Amino acid sequence: MLSGGWVIRTVQSPSSSFVSSCARSIRIFASPPATFRPPPRPPLIAPRAMSDDAAAATKVWDGRGMSQDDFMKKDMCVLVNQQDKVIGHASKSDAHRFEVSPGRSTPHGLLHRAFSVFLFDSKNRLLLQQRALDKITFPGVWTNTCCSHQLYGYEPCEVDTETDIKTGVVPGCKYAAVRKLGHELGIPQESVPVSDFIYMTRLHYCAPDTDSGLSPAVWGEHEMDYILLIKADVHVQRNPEEVEDTKYVTLGKSS
Repeated sequence: MLSGGWVIRTVQSPSSSFVSSCARSIRIFASPPATFRPPPRPPLIAPRAMSDDAAAATKVWDGRGMSQDDFMKKDMCVLVNQQDKVIGHASKSDAHRFEVSPGRSTPHGLLHRAFSVFLFDSKNRLLLQQRALDKITFPGVWTNTCCSHQLYGYEPCEVDTETDIKTGVVPGCKYAAVRKLGHELGIPQESVPVSDFIYMTRLHYCAPDTDSGLSPAVWGEHEMDYILLIKADVHVQRNPEEVEDTKYVTLGKSS
């Protein structure tokens, strides 16, 4: 989640025609362009078959009737190393708990994949959301349209391969984005087709949660954050368990 933290570095994909610089991605969040013209988009690839161990746990994600505590235990984040190579998976609770480990003087969570969606409408306004006040991490924080995580063990598979990333296709990340836009903001998948998302870059990002009133912070984000842009006119029906409020912003003013 791009709020209140620091970018450690940008992990760029070799597809130079498709990936913009880190600075440009961050600037879009602060001041959306007067005219948003997405760069050329490579063709999508078909959903992949998962490995045998992943296939055994495969199911369609369903958040109905689940509490925040349930999600922290049930959802499995994709763990990676500093080169964004998949090394395993862990519960959302374990991935976001900030602890001091040997050889490090500051608390940090397990490095895992995440995504940040920036949705612009036809008037080039950027949709922002305020996280629900009872969220376990970063309650009440205003952030971009949708921030969440690719998950392990679901179909369609949300774990992108090295080839997916090198070509700039990242279907797994985009499937995760469609899933969470529906869950958090009630945006149906037909309003945000996977083919309309633009993958810009990846950021190695870390932020302790200082908004929960706990000192030192016991929660936080330590992410390999995939930045996605999309232009769409959508009808928002926010999920009050996830989102407190929404608003559109343009350069110099909000509505």
